[in-house]
Amino acid sequence: MASLVEPTRSLSTVIDYPKLFCFGDSLTQRCFNVTDGCWGSIVAARYQRQVDLLNRGFNGYTSRQAIYMLPRLLPAYARRNLPDANSVAFSPNDSDSAPESSIAALLIWFGANDACTPDSDVHVPVEEYEKNLNLLIDHAAAYGIPTSRMVLVTAPEYDHAKWTAFKARDGVPAHLIGRAEGRSKAYAEKCVEVAKKRGTRLADVYAAMTTNPDWRSLMVDGLHFNVSGAYFVAEILTKILDPLVAHLPTVFPLSVDVNRANPEEELTNWTPPSL
Repeated sequence: MASLVEPTRSLSTVIDYPKLFCFGDSLTQRCFNVTDGCWGSIVAARYQRQVDLLNRGFNGYTSRQAIYMLPRLLPAYARRNLPDANSVAFSPNDSDSAPESSIAALLIWFGANDACTPDSDVHVPVEEYEKNLNLLIDHAAAYGIPTSRMVLVTAPEYDHAKWTAFKARDGVPAHLIGRAEGRSKAYAEKCVEVAKKRGTRLADVYAAMTTNPDWRSLMVDGLHFNVSGAYFVAEILTKILDPLVAHLPTVFPLSVDVNRANPEEELTNWTPPSL
């Protein structure tokens, strides 16, 4: 049986979706959950056929570990040798976009675990957190991602009573929790400061929560977001991401615009429109 598409032709016209690269702790890891924390699903649905949302979230991790992880996560997507690449890799075409980058936007969301109390082995001092954020920005920039396409996200508020009750189900006594209310503030403020100094975009989840008198109702366990919280986070993120992503072309024409009887020429020769 003959192949439907010649392999050589198929290879030369591979379409590489731009990436919405989300790097963080469990708040990111859970972003595709079906019962809670599903902000990634909400954001991905908004930009479907425009970008691939990559979930690179790691439960329990801090910025201290993140600086060693990003160099092993970005290379597969960030660096593109476009003149020789066998792909139609399209990225936003403005003055600050790097042609070798296929990252439409990079989200960096650490701080919730860094903010553990100093007696916890998870704790990262706020000064080190600041240094680590700068290192993450430096590394991403070295891979051709401009700071205007980086989004720093502040650590959320924390409900100690709810988290303590949740951990008690696993037999963890309150004195071993290693968390306390009010500790996110310093990390959120430092994140805001770094974003301003480095010229990245900022999604200030912490500030949005502190101005919401009902913020505790957004948490499923005191630390992570429930479905309502996921929509809350997604609304914050999409306001920042829309200028970077919403204008990107959809991949392939709408079905109503395709020649249904003879689609071969149209679809095998389709390339993203100029931006």
